[in-house]
Amino acid sequence: MRDHDISQRRTCQLIGVDPKTVRGERPPDSPEIRKEMKEIAGKRRRFGYRRIGILLERKGMTMNHKKLYRLYREEGLSVKRRRGRKRARGSRTPMPEAARPNARWSLDFLADSFGASRKFRILAVIDDCRQHNLCLIADTSRYCTLRSGNSLETRGVSSCWGAPQHELPILVFHGFATQPWRRTNGQAEGYGA
Repeated sequence: MRDHDISQRRTCQLIGVDPKTVRGERPPDSPEIRKEMKEIAGKRRRFGYRRIGILLERKGMTMNHKKLYRLYREEGLSVKRRRGRKRARGSRTPMPEAARPNARWSLDFLADSFGASRKFRILAVIDDCRQHNLCLIADTSRYCTLRSGNSLETRGVSSCWGAPQHELPILVFHGFATQPWRRTNGQAEGYGA
């Protein structure tokens, strides 16, 4: 190139090479920058590459964000994403199957609204063995759990079907609402006892 007074671009065209491959190589990364990045990341674990870059600039080590991100990834300094805390959800032991009728009842609420946006709730009492609906109690009141607890006695659900050995209440169904009914039928408190 120098001997024949031809430009670098013209030489690359004649040879058929991209000029980017011929031009000067990128200078090697300074080990001081890498060392400083590791030191900052060790002290401040929750800092990402942008915050580390700001701290490096304060110490006089400037670079563009692309180089900073490349070095950050090469050094393996990526911040680990925090996973949500695991929360216990009920008992971990599987529920035993209901072997015979009235071995276990399940109580649940269904909620809906009328056309005029008035809400109502229905308490469903189900025998788990037969998959049979024992009782449906509808109410429009906010305090339908209290009324439903009384309705279980007034409707004579236990006198008609017999008292269950185990009852699985749901969270919405307040325990104090059904305490009188539980006492008369010898029911245990709690979930799936």
